[in-house]
Amino acid sequence: METDRGRSEDHRDYIQAFVQEKPSQRAQEQLDTVSNCGNRKSEPNAFPGQLRHKKPTRDSLTDFHVTAPHRNVMAPCPCAKCLYYLEARCLDRFDLIQFNVSPTPVAAGVPPAVEPGIMPGGKTTNMPLQKLTLQRWPAGRPPLLQTRRLPLRRITLSRRHFSLVLLLCLGFTVTASELPKILIAKDGRTFVTDQGKPFVPFGVTYYRPGTGWAPQVWKQFDPEVTRKDFALMKSLGVHCVRVFLSFGSFYQTAGQLEQDGLRKFDQFLAIAEQAGVYVHPTGPDHWEGPPKWSPVAVEDEETVRALESFWRLFAARYHGRHVIFGYDLRNEPEVGWDENMKPKWNDWLRKKYGSQEKLVRAWRDPNKLSFGVIPIPPARDALKDLQLLDFQSFREDLADEWTRRQAAAIKSVDPQALVTVGLIQWSVPSLLPAGPQHYSAFRPARQAKYLDFLEIHFYPLEHGAYEYRDENDELANLAYLEGVVRETARAGKPVVLAEFGWYGGGKPRFDNGAHPPATEAQHARYCRRVVEVSKGFVVGWLNWGFYDQPEAGDCSELTGLVHSNGTIKEWGKDFQKLAHDFNETTISPTRIGARPQLDWDAWVTSARAGNDFRHLYLQAFLADWRSRSH
Repeated sequence: METDRGRSEDHRDYIQAFVQEKPSQRAQEQLDTVSNCGNRKSEPNAFPGQLRHKKPTRDSLTDFHVTAPHRNVMAPCPCAKCLYYLEARCLDRFDLIQFNVSPTPVAAGVPPAVEPGIMPGGKTTNMPLQKLTLQRWPAGRPPLLQTRRLPLRRITLSRRHFSLVLLLCLGFTVTASELPKILIAKDGRTFVTDQGKPFVPFGVTYYRPGTGWAPQVWKQFDPEVTRKDFALMKSLGVHCVRVFLSFGSFYQTAGQLEQDGLRKFDQFLAIAEQAGVYVHPTGPDHWEGPPKWSPVAVEDEETVRALESFWRLFAARYHGRHVIFGYDLRNEPEVGWDENMKPKWNDWLRKKYGSQEKLVRAWRDPNKLSFGVIPIPPARDALKDLQLLDFQSFREDLADEWTRRQAAAIKSVDPQALVTVGLIQWSVPSLLPAGPQHYSAFRPARQAKYLDFLEIHFYPLEHGAYEYRDENDELANLAYLEGVVRETARAGKPVVLAEFGWYGGGKPRFDNGAHPPATEAQHARYCRRVVEVSKGFVVGWLNWGFYDQPEAGDCSELTGLVHSNGTIKEWGKDFQKLAHDFNETTISPTRIGARPQLDWDAWVTSARAGNDFRHLYLQAFLADWRSRSH
């Protein structure tokens, strides 16, 4: 980006042609105050914009950009001597808003993140004010900012010329977000925009066919193809896209983000915002290969520290970007069940019981127990066994700490960011195919304390993989679904069904081709019913996959809204209708008939107890279903 004085002079007359009037007295006072930082080791005089010195931080050097009203504005101090930044808070009662713009607003080697609201050929920024004041600052000398000193200029222009002037002032990089911020509604169970409109996250997880499996979303990122995908998604009603981050593209070295991955993600955000679609990043995984460091398990301390560092760096870079719906810490985390956990398990027991005698009495174990050598209990089916209950509680504590620390890392740099975790359906242990060890230990009611909203994933696995054989089989899976989302919603936070769907429109190859083909109509009916049954417990839905993925080794092969060639499936058409119905709609809580009461202690210690519960739940569900049908 050129920032030399000659280029500035070239455009000065052209810019002046759009000057409407001199700044108002109030705006002039603001400008004078900014110019008088004074390098005097004192705060500038207070004014309604709350201008103040702010010491530069590692993040501010790479995250400096201009933003819309109601957002902080940061710029190098105009004294050109100190290493401070100035921060202004713009308030909507001003007749003029002051923007402090540096000629080179990014660190060396980091590309600017220009949001599409004021990109070339885009719309002008959506601001409530009629006038904007731009200032061109001298460069200052904060570290890493490579600029040349320029004289201070003051330009006042009408809003309709704002985007044109930005194109001319090549020394400026300005960002302005068109998408409103998504917030938790006052009812505590739904979402709204910062403009007060209801918001239902309705969308997909994004990956493309032809990129392998697991898909290489970032290694094979193509901005133009992605732009076309977003246009098609938007036409089908998608307004929230979940996308996986990866260690391979974003976090190869612990404590350091990969610049190439960030550049691609910046483009991804710009494309999404231009389409009017929110982005839901999901925390780093191994889709594009393992990192140079060695992430282990949820319970591993070094792994958690590295993830805390990742989120602090990543969330700081995208602080205040409204296009980000929220952060999903990780896809389907689960706490392990192995001997490597033995030291922490013994520490947990010592902390809970205090003495070996109390532990022996609690477990009613005649054998002598010594802290430090107590083994991991076998993963057996033993209804309400006290040792098993303790071990499951221990695993839940590990899960809680994993979530708490990462959520706190994000909130430390972006307090307004929404945070969640994509919970696997075994987080509600009414169905545990492999026994108690299959329980993820991420209990929704406990996780909710650290999260802004909850996410749960669901696939039809009652009696094994669903095969569309008869109505009863489908209803059994819908009853299982209702039990899962009902339990998740009991935590009192908004719930998003962040993965759902099943195969349709062909014969799947997973499980060695053991499952029969399904028509598009069967697929669409099942997915439509998932939304209908979960509605009210759930207030957002993200289909698993936008495209069918021929390279996949699981149901992802045929779960999309569109075929791999981009033609719309029957489910895509139904999805579009549902998206229209949910647009700016507040989803009310669901009223259902009596259901059996859960017994969590029984579920997490006995798969048979969960089976018995689902049988009773199905009978109650069917009674309701038949009464509604008549």
